Amino acid sequence: MVDQETADTRGGVEVRTVLEECPVGRLLIYWVDPRPDRIHVSYVVDNVPVRRLDVNDSHKDWIDVTHKHRYLPNGTSDAYLPDDIPRVPLGPTVPPGTYRAVFEAFAAECCVALPEGYWTDPGR
Repeated sequence: MVDQETADTRGGVEVRTVLEECPVGRLLIYWVDPRPDRIHVSYVVDNVPVRRLDVNDSHKDWIDVTHKHRYLPNGTSDAYLPDDIPRVPLGPTVPPGTYRAVFEAFAAECCVALPEGYWTDPGR
């Protein structure tokens, strides 16, 4: 879905973890068209952001760096540099298949099962 006011592209899918007791969650992805190389993916369960991925974004002393955030039970989060996310070159264009590769790598870390046929390429 493209929001014409903010020029961002968003998508989401309901997912289940491998833990049967865990409620259904959502994996969400978005990017702002002026910076399509800056991708954000989050895993939300019961309106709690359990994990978040920021590709080519800044955080404290990190500039244009891919990093992840973990929700901690005390209500805070920590950030760390991952090694399991495909590299996305800085620039005004993103190669085909990049958004899906990033989304699926993040889903794997969250141990969630993606439903069959869940992906629709942006712009279709």
